Amino acid sequence: MMSFFRSLAKSKLLWILLGIPLLAGLMTIGNVRQGVEGLFTSRNTVIQAGSRAYTAEDFKREFDAYRAQAQKQGQQFTADEAVTQGLDQQMLRAFAERESTAEMLRRIGVAPSDKQVFDKQIAPIQAFHDPVTGKFDSKTYIQVLGQNQLTPAMFEKDERDQMTYAQVGASLVAGMKPPRLYGALFGAYLYENRDLSLFALKPEALGKETTPTDADLMKILKDNAQGLTIPETRQLSVVKFSAAALAPSVTADPAEVKKRYDFRKDTLSQPEKRSLVQISAKDAAQALDISTKLKAGADPAAVAKAAGLQAPLIYTDTPKSGVADSKVGDAAFLLPTGGVSNPVQGNLGWAVIKVTGVTPAKTVTFEEAKPAIETEVQTEAAATKAYDLVQKYEAAHDKGSNLAESAKAAGATPQTFEPAKADGTNADGMPVAGLTPKMLKEAFTLPQGGETDAEQDGKGEYFALRVEKVIPPTLPSLDKLRPRLVQEFRRQDITKRLTQKLAELRDRVKKGETLEAAAKSVGSDVTHIKLNRNAALQSRNLPPTIASQIFSAKPGDLIISGAVLARVDSIEPTAPGVIASAMPLAQQSLARSMVAEIQQETRAWSRDQVKPKINIALARTAIGASDKAAPAAGTAAPAAPPRPAQ
Repeated sequence: MMSFFRSLAKSKLLWILLGIPLLAGLMTIGNVRQGVEGLFTSRNTVIQAGSRAYTAEDFKREFDAYRAQAQKQGQQFTADEAVTQGLDQQMLRAFAERESTAEMLRRIGVAPSDKQVFDKQIAPIQAFHDPVTGKFDSKTYIQVLGQNQLTPAMFEKDERDQMTYAQVGASLVAGMKPPRLYGALFGAYLYENRDLSLFALKPEALGKETTPTDADLMKILKDNAQGLTIPETRQLSVVKFSAAALAPSVTADPAEVKKRYDFRKDTLSQPEKRSLVQISAKDAAQALDISTKLKAGADPAAVAKAAGLQAPLIYTDTPKSGVADSKVGDAAFLLPTGGVSNPVQGNLGWAVIKVTGVTPAKTVTFEEAKPAIETEVQTEAAATKAYDLVQKYEAAHDKGSNLAESAKAAGATPQTFEPAKADGTNADGMPVAGLTPKMLKEAFTLPQGGETDAEQDGKGEYFALRVEKVIPPTLPSLDKLRPRLVQEFRRQDITKRLTQKLAELRDRVKKGETLEAAAKSVGSDVTHIKLNRNAALQSRNLPPTIASQIFSAKPGDLIISGAVLARVDSIEPTAPGVIASAMPLAQQSLARSMVAEIQQETRAWSRDQVKPKINIALARTAIGASDKAAPAAGTAAPAAPPRPAQ
């Protein structure tokens, strides 16, 4: 949307109007604070941006989060593949800019207070609240962060950065209001109409499909060798010791089940609960008056108000232990439903109670509790049995027995899997069932013939493995890839013949043949449409490359795109009324785009001022990339991913 104004947005004039005040402030402080900040302060630092250290753990966490997001969208890649495609470098450049910007903002004093960060960013997060009180709980906070491989320091740093960026962005947007003339120009630009005549070339107009020869397919195979090569795979033999697998064969000890029930009986059962209203009185006489009125059927709230007392304290479905005054609780649990007490002298003063509901106590019988306790005992027994088998395996393995011999000593049988890549898929890209991420991680650190010790792979789950065979990267044979290669040949052939045929038709129209006659000669009909830039932006069926061709063309120009030949017949200026209605939205859109341009330039400028140091070797080690992985020559790295949301 900003293409029309992009050159203006980058001009020196616009920087004087919009960008220089911010950058001047940054530059002043930046020049003062240059020095030894660029040196690495820790061997574990991947990016050092002034005082800010971005660690190997930080990079691994964000890389793993990005890879998990990509996998949800059906895109799978290993750490080595990410390095080969240059993704790690692109991410590090983006993160270095982010850290440099944060460092420059810190230097000029733009930072929220700890209280702001806690009150606005952290405390409202429901995951950190105690389920009983509904309030922020520090123990829950630490526990939840730990489950997500985060520490409070890491999380609070991220939240402080997020809040800082949001405040700076909001400040820029609030002060950014382009002149109305800009809005008018943008509205005129956005809603200017193009009258188009076009037709699509039908597949049958191309004639019979071309049958590829083996030479044709071999050329495609060689041209796409890098993408078609199967990465290194490994054939593994694995012996598993699984509590879950052993559980059905284990019987829970009845005596242990009964013992646990007896120990937990009180906690398993639910005590009697009551709903009640408590009115606190100033003295015994006032309490007696309140009791008399409540027994006569008066409303507790009205009675308390008439006596000039605080509103009644209400307990809903509360056990006796939940009543604040123990003497009041004792009295309340002696009354029937609807009963009103005489004056009660509690630990905290005089009170009168009215019971509004009773929930009887519930005792969980042994038969009711037995299934759950049996499962628990059975699970623990199975885990113990699995561990005992691991010990037998380890004893044999420590004496020099190989995996198969050690498994036999433990009464287990190894399973040999089909060759798998580091991501757990086979040569055809299908998951190899039974291999876990930890197994694969261990397997790809060993040489051929290497064996692991018994490793834990979850609660009650253990494994040991042997790398039977290491299969280096392999380019499949022509016969194996033939269906895919034939499909790609046909796609290329159709595209080539479409382009040639449309170019022929375009040349005929240029020489004087009508568009209608050219369309009719290939069995197609001409369609007439109107199109403006706003509609093109909203369309899901119009690729940006085609829209760019259409809106850069002059009347009479012919455009070839895909299977379509189109002609721009005329250009209609935007009506004044449309411009006027579009101005407010156009101004807002321009403001957002200008702010985005300034933020982008500010990040780049901050990077140049801070001069962050990047330890790319440590970053690759952190994500588990092998020493052999290297960026492919001429490979363009994909766009930097956004910062994963916390």
